[in-house]
Amino acid sequence: SPSPSDSPIPSPSPSSDPSDVAVPSCTSLAGITIMNCDREGVMTAIRENIDGECPHNANKELVILTGAANFGEANQYIDEMCSGVWGAVETTQFEDIDAANFQEPNLETNFITEYFEGGTFLNTETSNFRLSDDGTNPQGEYTISQQTLEVGANIDAFRDDEAQTTIMDSTVEKLNNCQNQAMMCCFGRDRQSGDDNGDCAAGDANCNDANPADNSDLCSAEGTAYPDDTEGDIHCHGVAWAESENDPTNRLRFNNLFFVSLYDHMYTRGYVQNALAPANDIPMCSCIEDMPIVSRADCTQVDVDLTVALSFDDVTGLLVAAHQDDLNVAFNACQASQNNDLGAYAEKLANQGKISAETLAVIDSVIVDKCPST
Repeated sequence: SPSPSDSPIPSPSPSSDPSDVAVPSCTSLAGITIMNCDREGVMTAIRENIDGECPHNANKELVILTGAANFGEANQYIDEMCSGVWGAVETTQFEDIDAANFQEPNLETNFITEYFEGGTFLNTETSNFRLSDDGTNPQGEYTISQQTLEVGANIDAFRDDEAQTTIMDSTVEKLNNCQNQAMMCCFGRDRQSGDDNGDCAAGDANCNDANPADNSDLCSAEGTAYPDDTEGDIHCHGVAWAESENDPTNRLRFNNLFFVSLYDHMYTRGYVQNALAPANDIPMCSCIEDMPIVSRADCTQVDVDLTVALSFDDVTGLLVAAHQDDLNVAFNACQASQNNDLGAYAEKLANQGKISAETLAVIDSVIVDKCPST
């Protein structure tokens, strides 16, 4: 993982020699900080700090500050500069949560890939991930293994530290190549009691087949329709992000997936396996285009703060940026026309120009509001 650095990110090569720029700059950005790093943040800083007597507008000022030939190339310069800023933030992976326990023999792929498909002991066992406050097993009918307790403690610790202060990467090839800026999980079983979520209760000897809280309908999966709730109770929850790689929702999308899957639903509520559990023909969590058609899904957004200092390169005189090693990620219910709703949040991103109409159409084809009658 790259080590955090307060050193300015080297500026991208300008498309023209800055000495050829005849018009002087009207902005003093040295010492100015912005929150996160993207085109919008840099342009806002310019608009707020440009000299009121400046003979040209903020777009022209950006061209001058970046040594670019035109506004399009200036934006490309900012994209590359900010990509360098984000790339210098410390990273972690899902495997860093619990390297010792996130492994099983004879897996066809890596542990995390199998987990998101609905496999591994995380999904198939029935027990709690933590003891009661008095140190006893709240689910005495099912033994809690030491391995499960360790995983639970490590997930909880990761949530309070690295999930909020590092950028998570993924080793799951499929998830690294989502085409439509959204991922969704649909859970079909509750493995844990005593958390006020789902049907698995203390003293219940049937938690091998207990239901999660029902928040969606499964319309169809693998070409099979499920009318009139024939799938049983399922619980769907997803994340969506902007297309721009420098948008915080994009950079922190795997942090968001960690929170939704491993922490908020598995560790906190005990929700595991796919919507047709114990059948394993569909993934538990995947890119939106690979998930079954459902009526709705809850939604979590990341609210991200990273202080970025702007300055000028000592040699080229061009704009440079450096993060201040203070990344803070908060996980909150999505805010949109309908809060805590993945479809509504995706529509909000589209209305803001952060995802395309074509991408929104794909998301809407998976989250359909109401299952068609059969």
